[in-house]
This record gives sequence, C-alpha cells and structure tokens, in this order.
Amino acid sequence: MRSIDFIRKVQRARMVVFTTSYAANAMAKDARYASLFLSRLAKAMLERAQPVARDLYDAWFLSKKYGIGLDAELASKKMALYGKHGDKEFSMHTLEDVIGGIGHIWYREMGRLISHQPAYAR
Repeated sequence: MRSIDFIRKVQRARMVVFTTSYAANAMAKDARYASLFLSRLAKAMLERAQPVARDLYDAWFLSKKYGIGLDAELASKKMALYGKHGDKEFSMHTLEDVIGGIGHIWYREMGRLISHQPAYAR
C-alpha cells in the first residue's frame, strides 16, 4: 500500500495517527513486525545519550492502540546483535529508569509534536 493511500484511508476514517513513520503504522498491523519495532524503540531508548520523549510515545502508541507488549528476549537479542556497545545488556530495570527520566522533558518535547499529548505517568 502506498503512503498516500494510507493517509487517505486515515482521513476517511477521521482518525489522526501519530507514529514515527508510515512503516511504523504498517508494522503495527502485524504483531510480528510490531514486536520488532518495539524492540528497536527499547534499544534506542537505552542507547541514546539524552532521552527522547518521542520514543516513549511511539512505544506507548503501539502497545495501547494495537495491544502488543515488549518482548524482553527479543530486545535483549537486538542489543547483543546491533547495540552500539556490544557489552551492554538489555534490562527491564534499566529501561524503566530511562522511562522515568523522560518525565521532565515529556510535555516540552511532545507539545512541539502533537497538540493533545497523553499525560505522562510513570
């Protein structure tokens, strides 16, 4: 499906979809790809020098709207194979700490991207 066709479908349904890209929307329709995308988001959140609220928003959007969860084993494999730091391991505790650090930038960053951002709750 071409990107323009997807946008027209969304407009006809009077939905507003906020995700990183058309690819994210397409992947979210298929749980296999959505799980991979969430793993990539988790990896990105753990590897960034500064937290980015958009990563958390995209993860929230996929998990809430499409009913998927993070596969910790898959995220761990992604970190081992493609991580910037080969010795860095995936940890849910570390991810939770990073998510907690996004709170102080949530409204400022998301306010620039979308008009009705969800409330930040750890």
